[in-house]
Amino acid sequence: MACTRRALKTTSLAVAGVAMTVAALGATTPPAAAADHRGPTPAPGYSVRVFPAVGTESLPDDVTRLGRSIYVTFQNGVGPSGQAAPSGMASSTVQQYSLDGIPGRSGKCQAGWTG
Repeated sequence: MACTRRALKTTSLAVAGVAMTVAALGATTPPAAAADHRGPTPAPGYSVRVFPAVGTESLPDDVTRLGRSIYVTFQNGVGPSGQAAPSGMASSTVQQYSLDGIPGRSGKCQAGWTG
């Protein structure tokens, strides 16, 4: 093939198309297997625990440690300006837990918690 302007342009477009296709194929990730249920992997020296539900709280949001307590805020579907959730719930909840996951005190907030 002679190195004409048209041949060079056609070859360049073909190479660019192949490169874009290869890049697109490399960027896709196959879906995880249905049986793959790995949870979060904690950093060395840390562990992950699931704390029991206390009431009808939903949508856990912020998690904070203060002293020997863990505090979890639940949005309960309440909007950021206190709009009621579709369920009618109009308050967010903050729930205290011990470091062992034992529930302690809880409180309500009329607007959503912000972190």
